[in-house]
Amino acid sequence: MRTEPMIVPETFSGPQPAARASTILLVRDQPAFEILMVKRHEKMAFAAGALVFPGGKIDPSDDDPRWVDHAGGYNDIPPEHRAAQDR
Repeated sequence: MRTEPMIVPETFSGPQPAARASTILLVRDQPAFEILMVKRHEKMAFAAGALVFPGGKIDPSDDDPRWVDHAGGYNDIPPEHRAAQDR
């Protein structure tokens, strides 16, 4: 367990705004329970080789309404219950 105090750089100016990003959780329970994860490349600077949920920075094309055609049942869910929404 870490016992020394955390050192905060002198340039720290307080909380920074969060980057627009997304995590995608794909789960299915038929024929067996499965969760989609990806393995990060071994030479990545951060979390090399880690198993992670897919996602990343939001791209402007992510808001393209044509994606709805690829999301079966999307329009059957009331907008306030959709997980994929900008909050």
